[in-house]
Amino acid sequence: PALIQVDVRNRWGGLCVLSDKGVPHCPDFSHPPPTGLELTSVTTFTSACGIRASDGHLECWGSDLPQSAPDLAFSKVQAGESQTCGLVRDTGELLCWRLSEPEATQPLGGSFSTFSIDADYGCALRAEDGVLECWGAVPFEPPTGVGFNQLDTGHRVTADTLRHACAIRSDDSGVQCWGDDDAGQATAPSGGFVEVAVGLEHSCGIREDDAGVQCWGDDSAGQVTSAPAGEYTTISAGGYHTCAIEAKTGHLRCWGDHWR
Repeated sequence: PALIQVDVRNRWGGLCVLSDKGVPHCPDFSHPPPTGLELTSVTTFTSACGIRASDGHLECWGSDLPQSAPDLAFSKVQAGESQTCGLVRDTGELLCWRLSEPEATQPLGGSFSTFSIDADYGCALRAEDGVLECWGAVPFEPPTGVGFNQLDTGHRVTADTLRHACAIRSDDSGVQCWGDDDAGQATAPSGGFVEVAVGLEHSCGIREDDAGVQCWGDDSAGQVTSAPAGEYTTISAGGYHTCAIEAKTGHLRCWGDHWR
């Protein structure tokens, strides 16, 4: 089947994909999703969660299931090592919940268009202007006063690793990165992009002009030079590997080292 979404984590969380029929597939999970499930998006870490197409509410499966997920309709959900967060569909409110806490919390006030979470922190884009706001143990100074329309903070399993983040500016579609830059992972190329994805020490994006993939940073596992040719619709990065969905076929293409 043709795919419309991919969510990649480090090898401990594997990956999940979503078909154009709304059916999730998580090949690294020992727990299969419920049968007859139709989702609009899917996310994975030690458990998987998706947004049901019928009502926008969450459906989760796997181990370490969140017990305090709100019974609300969401427009986006993302699972992390210590927290899962979602955007309430009707209000843009950001809510997060943890395995060890009985109730969801609101890390930031206001309405947001999107967000991204890492091991122990997260960042979100304000709905009115795309300006970045962050919470938790933020490991670096994020940019201020800049409007963005998409971001990725990466998906580290532990907090004591190299970290960086990237986002796409609203005014010129350029990628702006910040944080650790030991391998050039935060030195973004010029040009416009429609989506950016952050790995451990590499980054990748889909170019605006030709829908091609371009990567930068560490290439120790071929995560930069092995990027495939062609046109792509969406992209997601793990620790040392990246996956993207081909525009013409809806097939999944991955490169780099899945086992690191």
